[in-house]
Amino acid sequence: MKTSATQTAKRQILFILVTITGLFTAALLQANADTLYVSADTGIILRFDAATGANLGVFASGLNGPDGMAFDSSGNLYVANYQNGSGTTLSRISPNGGVSVFANSGLFGPGAMTIDSSGNLYVGNNNGNIEKFTPSGVGSVYATFPIESIGGLAVDTAGDLYVANDRAGTVQKITPGGSDTVFAHVSNPAGMVFDNQGNLYVANYLGNSILKFTPGGAGSVFANTGMIFPYGLAFDSAGNLYATYPGGEIEKYTPSGAASLFSTTGPNPPAFIVIQVPEPRTTMFLAMSAATLLAGLRLRMRA
Repeated sequence: MKTSATQTAKRQILFILVTITGLFTAALLQANADTLYVSADTGIILRFDAATGANLGVFASGLNGPDGMAFDSSGNLYVANYQNGSGTTLSRISPNGGVSVFANSGLFGPGAMTIDSSGNLYVGNNNGNIEKFTPSGVGSVYATFPIESIGGLAVDTAGDLYVANDRAGTVQKITPGGSDTVFAHVSNPAGMVFDNQGNLYVANYLGNSILKFTPGGAGSVFANTGMIFPYGLAFDSAGNLYATYPGGEIEKYTPSGAASLFSTTGPNPPAFIVIQVPEPRTTMFLAMSAATLLAGLRLRMRA
């Protein structure tokens, strides 16, 4: 049976629409891909594409020694503006790059930062205080350590806060009830991050290694080759670990520990690193929307 001109036209239109739908979906998924944010001593926050390593440019500028960072569930980025002395602040940067002051009290050279599941921020100060800020910006002293001792902070799913105590060479665990115990011994702990299995990774700054600790506290060396003072740590959605080095390098480690140079920050010495990972429901919604649109197009073309 010969195909009518109308049927041929319908098929051509369907092909075009399917192609457009595919390209549109791919663009949306790419827009929601993992993005790395790196704080730099030059007062800027840089962005990198996790898939390609491409430098996406400056996300925010005009900051005062940006150091620790954390994302909330709405995609706002919080940045500690480190400065020796009073008058330091925490900045909140909206998803579109707008910078505002989130907090400017209870701070003294803020550095390491983390956020819990309720949106509370924990900030390590140069004077040894760990300040806790509610989502509305109300601050209070959560814990106190020796001056210039807090190298990194991380919080687990139970709400326990882990503190890299550089002076004591320990990682402390503070429960929500206030119990403070030694979780692990690390000579010079700095940045810390949890994987999705609850294992804690710690940058051993002067030891030139990255250590891995199980939830029970059993430790092992995750990586220790080709390192020069590892500092900030972050995981992407695929389980790859990224580490910053003061010389301007960002190293990438696969889940098995294989290392490769991810990217460089040029004349902007990096400090901490965070990764904005797309929510699984967002990716699922995009995929379902594309499938629904495609099915509807096919039905209409058959009519």
